[in-house]
Amino acid sequence: MDICEPHRSSTSNHCVVSMPINKSLPPEDLDYLRVKGAFTLPPRDIQDALVQCYFYHVHPFSPILDPFRFILDYENNRASLLLLWSMFVASASVSWPPLPCSFPGPIADSDSVAVHRQQLTHRRLLSFPHGAEARRVSTGKGRHQPRPASVTRLVNRREKVLYDANYETDKMTLIQSVFLMSHWYTTSDDRAGPWHWNGIAIGLAHTLGLHRLPALASEGSHAIRPFWRRLWWSIYCRETWLSLGQGRPMRISLDDSDTALPGAHDKDDVPPGIRDEIRLKYLPREMDELFEIWTCFVMLGIALGTVLSTHYRAKAAKPTRAQLELGEAEIRACSVTMPESITRSRLIASHYYQFQLYFQ
Repeated sequence: MDICEPHRSSTSNHCVVSMPINKSLPPEDLDYLRVKGAFTLPPRDIQDALVQCYFYHVHPFSPILDPFRFILDYENNRASLLLLWSMFVASASVSWPPLPCSFPGPIADSDSVAVHRQQLTHRRLLSFPHGAEARRVSTGKGRHQPRPASVTRLVNRREKVLYDANYETDKMTLIQSVFLMSHWYTTSDDRAGPWHWNGIAIGLAHTLGLHRLPALASEGSHAIRPFWRRLWWSIYCRETWLSLGQGRPMRISLDDSDTALPGAHDKDDVPPGIRDEIRLKYLPREMDELFEIWTCFVMLGIALGTVLSTHYRAKAAKPTRAQLELGEAEIRACSVTMPESITRSRLIASHYYQFQLYFQ
């Protein structure tokens, strides 16, 4: 797929693999994946809860999917298996166990439903692994009660065996999946940790040309789907924070990229085929407000990336006072005004204060 070619015969670029089996793989590979549990998904209600958890807690700061198209695929059992497992790991990593919300103001109905569903998921997913895998993470007293981190590790193994088997053939879906795989962190010496997976996402993104996506008014931009730009900027922001946290050099240079900054044109339009009850089953009502917080998060990531690539290089010259003040001013310009809805929505409050943690 060449997303840089505006006059393709088809503009449908997101081809998902039907669940649960990719028949193009050799039989012995499929047997191996079955033994590893890659085709054994949690019960449907747990999947629904994890998908909702993903769009409430992961998607706002990493809007790498077209949520409406994904929901249509998911409801019709057409979602990519690798992408599903990656979403489950990301959901469990950022919101497990569900934390009680103690923000001021009345509780919105969507907040109550989300918290209740996450609590049910937390209890039921603990009992999901079976057999030898469950015994390896049991309490050692004959009871299969794995710790939440152990359950997440089991799910992570299933997405990794799918990746290693080249189960997913669509490169855009593969980028989304490996980006989400970077949300799983075990130890600092893990060779396949967040730094590893985000590096793969960067390489694949460069291969598909996500760093060269024109602005909305440019030639050929009609064929570009909004989540492509969001995917690129999400990868970039994750790279900046990983570089800062692990003291490693940036692997993306914005001097080589002309992808447009995120804006209102990067919001997704609700397709006519999705009903409100299905949309609200998984997505929060505050999508527009969460998107505004994310755009400020991207600008903060760009300001941080400029500081890292300019002043933290091995052979960089000592920054002048003017350069330091300019970098500080760029960071301060990324502040978010407290939204009025913060007293009405725990979700908005949660993500607003999370942004403040990044900002501080």
